[in-house]
Amino acid sequence: MPVGDTSIAAPTAAMIYQFREVCILGNHTRVAHFEQPYFAWR
Repeated sequence: MPVGDTSIAAPTAAMIYQFREVCILGNHTRVAHFEQPYFAWR
């Protein structure tokens, strides 16, 4: 996930996304339907 001039790993991005959706915006957001990145399959 690109953040400014750098990037963060997918698991960290997922945690930040869920935190934003649930804690900040108050949305009930599920992420179970998202696929893992291909490099995680190995």
